[in-house]
Amino acid sequence: AWLRIGFTFLVPLGFAVTVPATALTGRLSGWLLLGAVAFSTVLVTFTRLFWRRGLRNYSGASA
Repeated sequence: AWLRIGFTFLVPLGFAVTVPATALTGRLSGWLLLGAVAFSTVLVTFTRLFWRRGLRNYSGASA
């Protein structure tokens, strides 16, 4: 349960707060920006693959 909470709430919240705050204070390095973009790209790609696999295996809720 803690792993699910961490990946669905804590990681995205921390990411959504830290990167913009760092940019606003002027401490956003090029490497952090590149890492944020790469991390986001990996997560979006994983999510799309997972979603499509789920849709392919979905058989319906009604009989």
